[in-house]
Parts: sequence; structure tokens; C-alpha cells
Amino acid sequence: MRGKTNDEIVKPYSEYWLSFVLKRGSYPVFAGKPIIDAFESRGLENASKWTDTILVRYKSRRVFAEMITNPGFNKFHDLKFVTTDKSIALPTSPQIHLVNLEYFILLSPGYPFL
Repeated sequence: MRGKTNDEIVKPYSEYWLSFVLKRGSYPVFAGKPIIDAFESRGLENASKWTDTILVRYKSRRVFAEMITNPGFNKFHDLKFVTTDKSIALPTSPQIHLVNLEYFILLSPGYPFL
């Protein structure tokens, strides 16, 4: 993997993951880069510096379970750790859910039915 950037190394993983989740009704809700170090990481070692963050809405726990047990995902998942020192996956159950992709599609300019 010499001579490749981190983005080039992780690209096959990212493409596989995104295709997998989109086909199952799941999607990224937010992605961004931190503007400062984490100001609170109580009880977590080496958790103040991050380079990327992503929040994903999985359609169901079943979709998430399918993903993490899928042999293809596991093959590509190793590429993520070539470029990643640390990662946290924290499945949650929604209490307040204000984002729904269908609303964005229906309200998007140029949507064919508007």
C-alpha cells in the first residue's frame, strides 16, 4: 500500500459500505471533520483527537447485524484499520428522530413530482 494516500487505501471499504447500507434503506445522516479536539472524553483513553465523524441511520438492527457479519464487509473492513488508529461504533436506539431521508427527497428542488 506504499505510495497511496489514506483516502485511496480506504476507498474500496467506503464504496462497499455505502453501497451495502443504501441498498438496505440505511444512509449517512451527518459527516464532518472536528474543528478542535474533543473537550470531554471521560473514561476513554486516547480519545481527544479525531479526524472524521459520521452519523449513520440504519433502517434496523438487523441491517447492522447483516453488515457486521457479512464476509464481504469483513474483507474490506480491514482496509479501514490500515488508515485508522481508533474507531468507535456506538449503536443506539432513537429517542428523538428528526431526520428522515424521504423528506429530503420529496422536498428537493427538481424532484420530478413537484
